[in-house]
Amino acid sequence: MSFNLQETLQNIRPHLPHQASLKDFIHQNTLESFRKFDFFDALSTASCFFGYQTHLNLNYYQKKFLNGELSVKALEWSIKKFGDNRVNDILDETLWQTETLTTEPSVGKFRNQWDKKYGFDMDQHVHPPLFKLLSAYLDQGISRIEFPTEEDGFLTSVVKNNSAYIFKSPRVKALINNQINPNELLTILISNKSFFETYLWDLVFSCSGWSGFINTIEQHPDSLFIKKKITLSDLCCLELLLEIDALDCFFGLNWSPLGHLTECKPIDFTKLNEGVKSNLAVKIWQNALEWTWYDPVIKGIQSVEKNKIKNSEIKAQFIFCIDDRSCSLRRHVESQDACFVTYGTPGFFGVPIYYKQEGSKFLTKLCPANAEPKHLIIEKKQKKSNLRTIHFNNHNYSLIGGWFMSIGYGFISFINLLYDILNPHSHKSGIAAFNHIKTTSEFIHEYEEQDADSIHNHLQLGFTLQEMTNLAFAFINQLGIKSFSPLLYIIAHGASSQNNPHYSAYDCGACSGRPGSVNAKLMALFLNNPLVRNQLYTKGMLIPENSRFIAALHDTTRDEIEYYDTNTLNEQQYANHENIRNNITKALQNNAVERSRKFESIHLKYNTLKKHKKIIQRSWSLFEPRPELNHATNCLCIIGPRSYSSKLFLDRRAFLNSYDPFNDINGELLSQIIKPIGPVCGGINLEYYFSRTDNKKLGSGTKVPHNIIGLFAVANGIEGDLRPGLPYQMIDLHEPLRLNVIIIQKPEIIHKVLNNNIEVKSWYSKEWIHLTAIDPESLNSYQYYKGAFEPYTPFTDDLKHISRNSILKNKNRNPLPVAILTDEN
Repeated sequence: MSFNLQETLQNIRPHLPHQASLKDFIHQNTLESFRKFDFFDALSTASCFFGYQTHLNLNYYQKKFLNGELSVKALEWSIKKFGDNRVNDILDETLWQTETLTTEPSVGKFRNQWDKKYGFDMDQHVHPPLFKLLSAYLDQGISRIEFPTEEDGFLTSVVKNNSAYIFKSPRVKALINNQINPNELLTILISNKSFFETYLWDLVFSCSGWSGFINTIEQHPDSLFIKKKITLSDLCCLELLLEIDALDCFFGLNWSPLGHLTECKPIDFTKLNEGVKSNLAVKIWQNALEWTWYDPVIKGIQSVEKNKIKNSEIKAQFIFCIDDRSCSLRRHVESQDACFVTYGTPGFFGVPIYYKQEGSKFLTKLCPANAEPKHLIIEKKQKKSNLRTIHFNNHNYSLIGGWFMSIGYGFISFINLLYDILNPHSHKSGIAAFNHIKTTSEFIHEYEEQDADSIHNHLQLGFTLQEMTNLAFAFINQLGIKSFSPLLYIIAHGASSQNNPHYSAYDCGACSGRPGSVNAKLMALFLNNPLVRNQLYTKGMLIPENSRFIAALHDTTRDEIEYYDTNTLNEQQYANHENIRNNITKALQNNAVERSRKFESIHLKYNTLKKHKKIIQRSWSLFEPRPELNHATNCLCIIGPRSYSSKLFLDRRAFLNSYDPFNDINGELLSQIIKPIGPVCGGINLEYYFSRTDNKKLGSGTKVPHNIIGLFAVANGIEGDLRPGLPYQMIDLHEPLRLNVIIIQKPEIIHKVLNNNIEVKSWYSKEWIHLTAIDPESLNSYQYYKGAFEPYTPFTDDLKHISRNSILKNKNRNPLPVAILTDEN
């Protein structure tokens, strides 16, 4: 039987965690490699194959039902829809069975025979030295001493420079003096070639975090600021060498290859889901739990009266990211004035770029992770003060200097640390969203041929007039803006935190885990450019001369907003802006109050200003593991005019993407809008989903013992595997519900769009994401199921009405139900 290492690794790669560097934390579907299967089949397959907990315990659903948090009507609907004649009513024993124990997963079972046959814990002997080597080699700036001969690549560098220290077995020392052959190493360990592939799967997934990270680095070297030569093949070969060395040192030569001792059978990895059946009870309960919440939303969209504001009455327009954290802020902005109109679009605002900040050595990517920008924007020189403290110097490493710094300045640092803990305040060393760019920042953003320079490689410095016009036109057209108020705000978002290795996960996912302030400022520059406006006029888009676009950044942790280029406003525009800014400040305070009810450390009886102050302090606090809730509780995406959802209370659960169905009879705009919904919004939703169902294997566990490794990843302690997914403090309040995408458009148009894009369609046809269509005229609703739309009639009774002010006074820390908003006190 032939064995090829590279072919085996190619089969393994898709199943590894998408373990990117901390600087580019992007939410992705944790079980992306199983997306070729129907959702519930994929859950069972992943569970059997890897031992993942891919769904909630049945007891969880049952308790929700008995507590009234999962509706009887939703369960009855789910039984009728998915019962498949095997479950007929809510008392069926299938639904009320207790959770059965899962069997040992396929991956890892064979390699575990070292422990069962020899009593030898292979991981305990191999992983500590392996992880230390990987940490040192991939280091991004913490280590004072560089790894020797990095240019030779990881494996060669280790073998050349560290063999005397790492390897002790004479056999292994002899092996590394020759060309390392993985087949030879596997023969020594396994002997039986039929088990080679099985063992490689076990080996790679024994440290899936490191394997996933190295796989990412190999395929995308730019994932690290300081590039490193390393491959998954290097990792496997080194780990095999360490295993042989460990066995030889422990047993001498008194051990036999594992292939002769085991009773296991080789695994056929081409038949992952053969014989695997989805859990019917889980399917019924999970759908019932999801539609307990989705159904009232559909009912609400159909029943509330739509907002109708005349174009002449609009005072200001606000363009936010579709991020679910903007869901509540948009509602509070709209409540300040009935003539304020808000919109939602992905937070890179249609400007995919690489950005070079003044003083930075590296380029940063500001667009969705799967996009490849062709343009570079450079920040012009700014007056900046570098952060320097006395303990950042080489004298720390000398005998006398180290002693003085540890005894002298160490005591001062202890006092400062104690003060910081007891009295949280701002730190220059913290992650501040507003530091991404300054209010005075200027960009080189207009293309001039003489500016082309070889240092930019394939990137074009700045945009041509035609490019700016095309981007601006597409941006406004997708939003469906037909008339323009005197002031229009493009509001990006970022997040501040003091002690948070996952800070990139709190920034904008559409900007590769960074604030979108540069993109917002660029789009405002484009739309304020008279030459661009002249070109837009030839395309039929007239922006009045007195209309002005203002870029801004919302710090979602602190609920503060910073505005850019307001010094370019005339006197009347500035006075208008000041009035609007005061309204936005009130909206931010109300948003902070609404958020505060879910934080145990903020007393519910505090007044508005004190609650906002406490919210701000959370971003400063060194001991705060949860600076904000981020995307917790997300489960909905609405694509359509804001008027269909503006009177609904959705409790910060919804991504809101603006779309005008009446201006898109062929679905061309919808086709562009819906493409990123699966990878971006669906990726966020599913990473939260699986990090919640299995926080140990698919998440990151608790933040408390997290240790930052080489400035590129986190592990538990100093010698653990890298942690994929999200930490407990980001998902403990999250209820794992799949995303329901509600599109305000005729089902036949949506169906046409999906059939023209098979990759997009698979997200919905295989039920990784729900899809609901609501006809914009008749308001009839349709559920997308098994590749077709079926009429859907909501089972929810009339929704409750709640006042906007009552939300601010609510003392319930649990998620609140969908309701219709009123302006009554």
